[in-house]
Amino acid sequence: MCCLGNSLTYLFKKEDRIKTLSNFHYSLKRDGKLIIDERNYAEILKGNFRTTGKGPYTGYDNVKIQPIYYENNILIMQYSTKNNKTYHLILYPFKEGELESLLRESGFKNIKKYGDYEEKYNSKEVEFYTYVTEK
Repeated sequence: MCCLGNSLTYLFKKEDRIKTLSNFHYSLKRDGKLIIDERNYAEILKGNFRTTGKGPYTGYDNVKIQPIYYENNILIMQYSTKNNKTYHLILYPFKEGELESLLRESGFKNIKKYGDYEEKYNSKEVEFYTYVTEK
């Protein structure tokens, strides 16, 4: 099962995130795996947002991404296209270690964390984290 593209960040209440992850856990077969990712919100919230060009979601040649607002656990990301269209995503930014903690709390085990799809990474330079977990 995969949950990519920051889907959980649209859930602003912790109990909703736990319920969703617990439902993922319940839905998996024995020894099933969940692959889930998140942006490196810890660095974004420190003012260190950067795009590496390695992200799979938007095609960086076509879309410019930038955080434009953060307050009270709400982050607004702006996506601007080459044809001058602008879109905004209103997200809950995970704090450092928070998603991994939620995964454990929801019953997942053997959690492996990757930075930009690499096992070895510098957390200050990573754009996305990917977690591979087991039921």
